[in-house]
Amino acid sequence: MCPHRFRILFFMLLQRPLFAVFALSLAILAVPLHPQALPSRTQANKLLQKTIESQNLQLAGKPPFRLVAHVRYNFWGETSDGVYEILWAAPDRFRETFQLGKMTEIDVALGDKIHISRNTSTLTPQFLDLRSFVHHPMFLYLGSRSTAHRIYSELNGGERRNCIVPSENPNDKVCLDPSTNLVVSVNLESPIPTQPYNLEEDDFVSLGARRYPRHMVRRISGQTIEVKVEKLEEVTSFSPDVFVPPLNSEARDWCPHPTLAPGYYFHTSPFPKTNPPGTFFPFYLLTGTDGHIKKSISLNPSAPPIDPAIAKWIRYAQFPIWVCGSKPIESEEIRMDEW
Repeated sequence: MCPHRFRILFFMLLQRPLFAVFALSLAILAVPLHPQALPSRTQANKLLQKTIESQNLQLAGKPPFRLVAHVRYNFWGETSDGVYEILWAAPDRFRETFQLGKMTEIDVALGDKIHISRNTSTLTPQFLDLRSFVHHPMFLYLGSRSTAHRIYSELNGGERRNCIVPSENPNDKVCLDPSTNLVVSVNLESPIPTQPYNLEEDDFVSLGARRYPRHMVRRISGQTIEVKVEKLEEVTSFSPDVFVPPLNSEARDWCPHPTLAPGYYFHTSPFPKTNPPGTFFPFYLLTGTDGHIKKSISLNPSAPPIDPAIAKWIRYAQFPIWVCGSKPIESEEIRMDEW
């Protein structure tokens, strides 16, 4: 309202009863003096990238922390409960403890080595999926280059929030508190029924530069992971025994961010067709420093014995060689279907 118009209104009010002045005062107070506008597309893109990065637990340069979470995992109709704990001092110094049903694994990273203790014969799909999910939840869905496709405001439980649609799917939304620009909820879902995925995040907590959900659910085909964070706190120092490798653990060469060997090209023939299709999957592979398979196990309990065609494929298959600096390392992976 311009000052000239306000003076006219005020003069007119002098001619009216006192209750009219009181009523207009209430009306003026009810309107925010500086209404919060929606962020521009450029601002929304920056806020989206900041939100994704704030969920990266193991980003270098952030303070050490401890996370303890309760996990409920449904893997192809079988539900298990467990606990996941991370004691993180640095990207190359941490301890992870994973327990789900009867499965357990402890990993201790110390510089260029990782010490692995597990009561299963291989890395499990459950631990692999949980680790990648918890370490950086939104990144699995949006990557690091998502941009705002739409920006709007909505009311939720009487509270207004600004929401960013980060993809071409209009149902996806990352919603922020308009007064702080901090994320308060995330909902992402696949628009394609044959390729289901879903991510829900809420009940966020701030921990320095981190902004992390205390409750999140990930759904993909055949799997549902629900994580409830019971404790997430910064730690100034850890007990000396925290990073002592477990007894009888296996030590492997390791680094936080291995890369493909430069100038290296590989070609692996497709996995042999089986009848019925996919009968050997999930399929665990440990590849050596030369890219050849050192160990392979079908994780499907109903899989038949390995036939000659698959045995030949295992013997000659060639996979990428991963290096830490210039040093080749072994690599574990789990294939969920034929390739």
